[in-house]
Amino acid sequence: MTLTHLSGPLPDARFAPRPVLAAGERQRLLDRTRQAPPADRVPLWLGEHRIGSLAPALAARLAQGAASDAPPGLALRAGAAPGWQLQGEPTAALASLGDALRASGLVNGWREERLPVLDEQGAVLAAFPRGAARLLGIATHSVHLVGCVALPAGPAVWVQQRATDKAEDSGRWDTLMGGTLDWGETVQTTLARETGEEAGLALSQLQGLAACGTLRVQRPGADAAGLGWHTEHIHCFGAWLGPDLAPVNIDGEVAGFERLDGTTLSQWLAQDRFTAEAAGVLLQVLDPA
Repeated sequence: MTLTHLSGPLPDARFAPRPVLAAGERQRLLDRTRQAPPADRVPLWLGEHRIGSLAPALAARLAQGAASDAPPGLALRAGAAPGWQLQGEPTAALASLGDALRASGLVNGWREERLPVLDEQGAVLAAFPRGAARLLGIATHSVHLVGCVALPAGPAVWVQQRATDKAEDSGRWDTLMGGTLDWGETVQTTLARETGEEAGLALSQLQGLAACGTLRVQRPGADAAGLGWHTEHIHCFGAWLGPDLAPVNIDGEVAGFERLDGTTLSQWLAQDRFTAEAAGVLLQVLDPA
């Protein structure tokens, strides 16, 4: 599997609602996704690829009861690029780490799906359990879709409210669709699958579908112990829905949808009603710098 990196402007942006924010608000929202990792996090290596990081307290907790001071599947790496080194077959080693994390009780809402570990060129290095991503600081890849609609009263944008039983950001507002790249998928197949599952729409129903660059997210993880680190590459897309076309959730992960005009969208952004990632994507697609 090769990850395709896409970028480009949203065509006919005059039909999309551009947020109007007070001075500094745009930067404040973007800063929520661009935080510096704690200096004490120890790099996680797969061969010569740095794929993540561990908090020292997490490594110590995982090593409890082990024959050495190293967490399962890891060994200390010395030299010019020190850190934790995966031992043995990478996917098996990451699965072992995932089992240890699950047993530790530190993971919020464990999920069994496997996600790909990708290098900088998008080549697949290994698979790892989704529930381990944040605590191991491994980058996930996702897609987000901003759905606009041209109305006689002015342009609007569809947004969704996340279900209240979601492990992260439950009940907060999101883009029309956002989903994670699963093992064996490409950006394009994830876009099609998640648009169908979350919004009940086929890509053929969208007009002017355009790739709008990649937003890199770095911020603290959502684990209760504060030992995680959230790294995500969001592949942003924009498109138009016809005025009579409304999204309908299929997979049960969305509480509902709203269609916001530009004024309301601006107010909701300023009020932090969106997830950090959704706010960043909305600004990237609708108000590129």
